[in-house]
Amino acid sequence: MRVLIVVPENKLGGAEKLVYDLATEWQTQGIEVHVLAFENRINKPYFFLPEQSFKYTMLQEQGKLSKASIIKKTLAYIDKEKIDIVHTHLSAINYLFPISLLRKKVAFFHTIHNLAEKEAVNKVGKIIRKWAFGLGGWKAVTISTECRQSYRKWYSKSNDYLIPNGLKDPVPSHLYEERKTQLDKLAPQGLRFVHLGRLSHQKNQALLLKAFLHFQATHPSALLLIGGPETKEPVSTEILKEIKSLAHRGVHWLGPVEFASDYLFLSDFFCLSSRFEGLPISLLEAMACSCVPICTAVGGIPEILTDVISLAKPKNEESYIALMQELAMAENADKKAALRMVYLRDYSIQECARAYIQVFKSVKA
Repeated sequence: MRVLIVVPENKLGGAEKLVYDLATEWQTQGIEVHVLAFENRINKPYFFLPEQSFKYTMLQEQGKLSKASIIKKTLAYIDKEKIDIVHTHLSAINYLFPISLLRKKVAFFHTIHNLAEKEAVNKVGKIIRKWAFGLGGWKAVTISTECRQSYRKWYSKSNDYLIPNGLKDPVPSHLYEERKTQLDKLAPQGLRFVHLGRLSHQKNQALLLKAFLHFQATHPSALLLIGGPETKEPVSTEILKEIKSLAHRGVHWLGPVEFASDYLFLSDFFCLSSRFEGLPISLLEAMACSCVPICTAVGGIPEILTDVISLAKPKNEESYIALMQELAMAENADKKAALRMVYLRDYSIQECARAYIQVFKSVKA
């Protein structure tokens, strides 16, 4: 079986992390894996490099491709490599849906990484997906029960496959010791909180900052690390300005972070104050690193954590402040062990990869 995974670009993000881990794991399970990105919109590739075990191709190393060029080049790649399965992520489906009309023997899948109405982004995205998941014959993969419910409501379909995200078990990187030294200087004795996520309305970093400043007022040695890419949203510029202005209050800006698990290994708590979510890869990574999560009860998060740890009400400052205070003052050894166990049992990349392969084979049988 030959599988082509398609992403719009090679950037730092949860979906790209899942793609990298899936591609690597599928190779070990006897699947011939190809990963294709449309354009190089950043100066440095984060995940997909030529020396990886799977085949990686960038359609355009410099400049921007037209939609017609993306379709033409991807179609040529599918024919040349005799691809059996095309598996798209993020906005890649917007470009590739015409190809499914031309190659009926190829099976097309799309993983929805968020609530369906948020993932579609706009009316055009919804129209494309509604056609693709209906008459177009595309197979939708949802990643949590809430994502499944939103898909079925938004598209009036019940033909999705529910496959929770998975993660390769993280290990400290070659930068770990350097980062440990850095953090030991920043917070030699205080509690360490870390947030990893793009600066956006969805991630609601403003709520996290309010809660941390409330906590830091009585625990001045506490440290909050914030890492992730900026976005085009107006709130991104506003929140970054606020983050940088709070260095004197224990808030430290990391910027986009490679090998983010280092900071999870080195921190006490992982903070996620989102308004909505799918099933965050960053949360799975925190669990694997035994970093205690302080999260809002949105998306697939309650499915993972309800039986293990308390959650805050979404968009509720008092609730998040109270949860941060509660967990920061608690003895969390048992919670860390339980979180790690849940990750190993339910969210390993091996389990996730096997679930996808089972679905692929059932469709191609």
